[in-house]
Amino acid sequence: MNNLFLILTSISGLAVGPILIYFTSKIILKNAEVLINKFLITIPIIGILILPLTTALPNLFVSIASVLKGVPEIVYLNNIGNNIANLTLIVAICALVSGKFVVTKSILIKRDSLFLLISTIISVLLMSDGILTRSDGMILVLVYSFYFLTMVREENISQRKKTNTNPIKNISLIILAGVVMYVSAELIVWSAKNIIFLTSLSSTFVGSVIVGLATVLPEASVMLLASYKKEINVSFSNLIGDSLASIPLVIGIMSILYPLKIGAKTINILLPFLLISTTVFLLIIYGDPLLLRFNVKKYDIKITEALLLIMIYILFMYFTF
Repeated sequence: MNNLFLILTSISGLAVGPILIYFTSKIILKNAEVLINKFLITIPIIGILILPLTTALPNLFVSIASVLKGVPEIVYLNNIGNNIANLTLIVAICALVSGKFVVTKSILIKRDSLFLLISTIISVLLMSDGILTRSDGMILVLVYSFYFLTMVREENISQRKKTNTNPIKNISLIILAGVVMYVSAELIVWSAKNIIFLTSLSSTFVGSVIVGLATVLPEASVMLLASYKKEINVSFSNLIGDSLASIPLVIGIMSILYPLKIGAKTINILLPFLLISTTVFLLIIYGDPLLLRFNVKKYDIKITEALLLIMIYILFMYFTF
């Protein structure tokens, strides 16, 4: 009876924790942007440092809590699971909801897609030897830094105007939201540990599928709503941005702070599926993998291709179970 209650409590924690993290991350991002707009002209480095970190905060907090709770494998399991879910299941559901997931041709989308592929390949190569050292982490952070600096230069982030605001209020809200976010991250990790301990499920399945899905669903629900309203480009851009924030940024930061040992199941199953899901996703956007055709003007996802992405995620779940 006690075990059943603990399992139900843990499931509730995995449901509530990500929702709290999602809303607190939005509060932090909103107030950080207000502060950046106020001070960026005189201190431009603030924007360069804060914007990517606020995007990565949810997974970063879960990763920190994982290390402190003695389950560091959740760091890479959750982030890899996030990306695989985003690039297969979430995109596919959006395509099914909208009827046809059409992305407007954009040089920024081409740039982000290229960085996504490069960062994924580098991440897989660095993790394939079974350990992420501090030097590996620095390489991953540098990869993301190069991407972000390119984005800053092309989108002229530094040209924002100052705003009149009370910085004390903004800083207070950021601190309060940060505390709630960390407590929520602790709740997620505590719930995951309980499920691993009380069930026969492997830590690989719990970390990459259960925690990975739980942490990605709040943001995915916003993307699904955007797809329903046909606001595809915004949601598509957010999806690629989130994927780049998870890998390489979060895993890079965490391996600098705490070198990570990569499990054999991750090397043999998760990393190949990460490469497959990223490659198939980009092939679908730029061509037609079912007919082995490549066309840089395509930029859409048909129903049959959405079903292919769902099949990839089902296979991923099956092999990690």
